[in-house]
Amino acid sequence: MTHVILLSVAATLVFAMSSVLKHRSAGTMPVIEGSGAARIGGYVRAMVTHPMWLGGLLCDAGAIVLQVLALSQGAISVVQPMLTLALVFSLVFNAWLLKQRPSGREILLALALVAGLVLFLWASGAVAPRGAEAKGARGPAIWVGVTTTVLVVACVTVARRVGPRRKAALLGTAVAAVYACTAALIKTCTRIVDHGVPDLLMSWQLYTLILAGALGLILNQMAFQAGPLVSSLPVIASLDPLFSLVIGRAVYNERLHAQPKDLLLEGIGLAMLLASVFALSIISARHQQDEIEGPAAQEKSLA
Repeated sequence: MTHVILLSVAATLVFAMSSVLKHRSAGTMPVIEGSGAARIGGYVRAMVTHPMWLGGLLCDAGAIVLQVLALSQGAISVVQPMLTLALVFSLVFNAWLLKQRPSGREILLALALVAGLVLFLWASGAVAPRGAEAKGARGPAIWVGVTTTVLVVACVTVARRVGPRRKAALLGTAVAAVYACTAALIKTCTRIVDHGVPDLLMSWQLYTLILAGALGLILNQMAFQAGPLVSSLPVIASLDPLFSLVIGRAVYNERLHAQPKDLLLEGIGLAMLLASVFALSIISARHQQDEIEGPAAQEKSLA
């Protein structure tokens, strides 16, 4: 269990570095003139030649490798909740880069997040299953797949009929569901590859994983463009670990302690974790929104 926790923390740390680097690059990229394809091409050129953005991309790749290693050896109900620590690490990195101490509220929320995570993991005693169960039970996996598909379609459909804030929140819910399924598919693929690369290449799980990853990226972009980041980012950050817990229990038979005292402590820990994640995500989203709108506002004032 210790090595799984260390891998998860390492993945979280690198994810946080990626997030900070990409956000910093967004605030220092030049304003791109023009419209349509020319402007998109300008943004692409600006990104691929920006050291901070490239550094963030490399960090993303490293973090994904660490996440895959963690999921290959540990339970989803351990790895995915631990990834929420990225919010805490991002807070520290931002404070270091900006030479600005986090606010008292941010510090309290970060401490509450860590305390809630530790309490939940300690009380739940999540244990990764062994043998065939680690590939996922077929029946529950089909049920989760169908349910996720229905949820995503419903969120996207309803999102077309509501205002920007609700639209962003609904699409954020869809993103969280797809991300949780993607983590589950990663875990399954790591079990299949134990029998050889040909088995993995012949499996439907690999290609479903690729499709789910692409869908998650598209929905994530749609959610961020649909309305304020403060409406989508907190939803994604808080629901992803919650959906992952459900999938881990239903599909992989990840066992959590079920004594009344344990359930109470698990509930308290999970509530602290999700509430802190939601609140910190709101703060993070506001900072990101300021970084995005800052250059645009400056350009407008100079026009």
